[in-house]
Amino acid sequence: MMSGEDGVPDYDVQSFGGMLKSNPVGARPYWEWFKSNYDDVVSRFRGSFYLASNISKPFSGFSSKDDLEDVKAFFADKDRTEYGQAYSQGVDAISSKIKWLERDTGDVEEWLCKNQYM
Repeated sequence: MMSGEDGVPDYDVQSFGGMLKSNPVGARPYWEWFKSNYDDVVSRFRGSFYLASNISKPFSGFSSKDDLEDVKAFFADKDRTEYGQAYSQGVDAISSKIKWLERDTGDVEEWLCKNQYM
């Protein structure tokens, strides 16, 4: 297992990113950190199978139009040759969450109220 100059194994970086992405408090700071450290992330994981997931993981959990626009704006001038599929899948994940929320929020709220969860 490869380790970066910091001594942290690549797999651990991957796992930690997954935990941050899933945490409602950690997801936004993780995305901001990623944007500030993008070049280092790409440099560290270039040529490994970890690159794609370390690219999409910081943003694929988002679900708002503002987040989608932020992601697209950030990557607009980036060469996505090495991770284009992961980027596209992450953007698609955000888009589908946006559509789901637009389509089903009312039904979910109605069900929650009807069953006394709200």
